[in-house]
Amino acid sequence: MALAVSLTSPMVIAAVIGCAVVVLVVLSALLFRKIRKKRSRDAKRQRQSTPRLAYQPEPRTVPVIPGTALPRPRKKPPVLGSPARQEISLTGGRADITDSMNALVEKYRLDGFTIATDDGLVFSAGGSGDAASDAAQFGGATDDDLLEGANDKTALAKITHRGSRLILIIRSPVPLTEMIKKDIVKDTKVILNWWI
Repeated sequence: MALAVSLTSPMVIAAVIGCAVVVLVVLSALLFRKIRKKRSRDAKRQRQSTPRLAYQPEPRTVPVIPGTALPRPRKKPPVLGSPARQEISLTGGRADITDSMNALVEKYRLDGFTIATDDGLVFSAGGSGDAASDAAQFGGATDDDLLEGANDKTALAKITHRGSRLILIIRSPVPLTEMIKKDIVKDTKVILNWWI
């Protein structure tokens, strides 16, 4: 007895449809599992990057600005020779010691002027520049360090005011003569005696 089965018999058609359904269910389950893993990975990454509160807006992207579009500070043209001293009152009509220090900077046309304590702290400053950095660098300077630290555009001097040793850090666009440096020291003492 031979079993003859035709492809058009209802039993064969039902078996083929059943196999196709099983294959589709397995593929759907694999696809669903892959999507769920990706979503959990994305959610975990988002939680780790920046936790957002309910009222915070979503971040916006900021457009990139080319380097040529950024404003650049203008540099002062170099002044030849010693800076000419202007007749400016250092204490009269000044609000505080900082105002007097800025007047001294203007009087001698300095880039910056810092008075530092012996332990490297800023006592007072005027003009532009990083006073804290200057004070830390030259604050505890000895006599030899004063000579080494001075260069063409930075002059150093030491004074004593009311028992405290102070270092004057003078930044100038041009080298200072000894006479100008002595005048700056003298004017600094006037300012300190007026305000302190």
